[in-house]
Amino acid sequence: MVTNDESQPVDQVLQTKMNQPPTDPDGFAPETEEFIRDVMSKVFSGEINVYQAETLLNKESYQAASDEQQGKADLVSISFCTKLREIKSLMDMSGGEQMFVNPTYQLNLLVQELKYRKEEFEKSYGNLLKI
Repeated sequence: MVTNDESQPVDQVLQTKMNQPPTDPDGFAPETEEFIRDVMSKVFSGEINVYQAETLLNKESYQAASDEQQGKADLVSISFCTKLREIKSLMDMSGGEQMFVNPTYQLNLLVQELKYRKEEFEKSYGNLLKI
């Protein structure tokens, strides 16, 4: 095995560019951007706490739901809180509001997945969530 120990320091401009996650040139679809702006406004205002799954529940609808629907909503709200923590973390690390304009591929995928799963849940169990 041949080793080459002639490493060169990386130019600071190049290093900075390499440290930036690639952004999705297509950005969010309009309905996806509207969805995530609404959800994140609830997170940033404190209406939704990403560490307390019960804050995702629409209390009035939840209390009127069957035990099965409530159980499903409990499980989904835990899963959604995890997704929201990931999204919030990415936004915090990558520019906050700027991420609405130039989302990374990773953020775009996470938001699309959250939106899709929320819509599928609502089709089966109704509007038991605040998002």
